[in-house]
Amino acid sequence: MAAGGIGLVPGQDVHARTAHIGYWLGEPRWGRGIMTAAVRRLSGHAMRRRMWKDGQLTDCMLYAKVKD
Repeated sequence: MAAGGIGLVPGQDVHARTAHIGYWLGEPRWGRGIMTAAVRRLSGHAMRRRMWKDGQLTDCMLYAKVKD
């Protein structure tokens, strides 16, 4: 069973080099800092990997494992 999910939605037109982060997290996992850590990792990953090429999102895969 998944604890939650996170992803990037690329901007369009004049916002082509931007993205919105969307996420969900199951209520039993709220208040643990899990999504805060996931957002930090995903945004850092996006910048390090240079996921943008010619204004297009080229890679949005990131896998994680949450331990109880």
